[in-house]
Amino acid sequence: FPSHDSSATGAGISQTGLFNVAGLTTLTAGADGSISLSQENTLGNVTVVSALDVNLRNEAANAGTLLFPSLPSTLRNLTLTFLSSGVTIPPAGVTIAGNLNLTAGGAFAQSGPLTVYGTGASAITAGTVSFSQNSSFGGSLSVAATSAGPGTTINQTGGTLAAGGNSVFTAVGGTSISVGQAGNSFGGTVTFASSGGGNLQWIS
Repeated sequence: FPSHDSSATGAGISQTGLFNVAGLTTLTAGADGSISLSQENTLGNVTVVSALDVNLRNEAANAGTLLFPSLPSTLRNLTLTFLSSGVTIPPAGVTIAGNLNLTAGGAFAQSGPLTVYGTGASAITAGTVSFSQNSSFGGSLSVAATSAGPGTTINQTGGTLAAGGNSVFTAVGGTSISVGQAGNSFGGTVTFASSGGGNLQWIS
């Protein structure tokens, strides 16, 4: 695949080989189509013009955070795997009709709100996780920080956090979990776990 801009159009988009695109990748699968690029791709910016479900893996080792892909408003389910970088929700926010599964090797952060309407299971796994804008999940939520710290690796510094189902927050090492903004709302049980005796700040 080319190192400059690239585009793919079809009722469904998948891959048999790796993408290596330094420029813009534009993907158009149609309103009912799916996109599955789950191999160890190396991509620059990604724009999804249309798709119902997207599974995107990007191994580009950017110094910092990869740009969040541009997504259609009709998107249902989103799976993002950025093992060599962090992920930041853009200022305009992200809205998903279904469920979210996000995995990052670096930090998860927010410049805008995150709304996930699906009533199934959503998950965020990253080196550190910081909620700073309103974040709402219609179903169950699993949040895991994989960094051994030190400090607070799952942190809520602003906004409200809501989940319609059960929620699990997991940190490793001696790191801490701080989820305590007024207005938080959890519809099911909330479980906190730290494998190294970390601290827990109260939850609203």
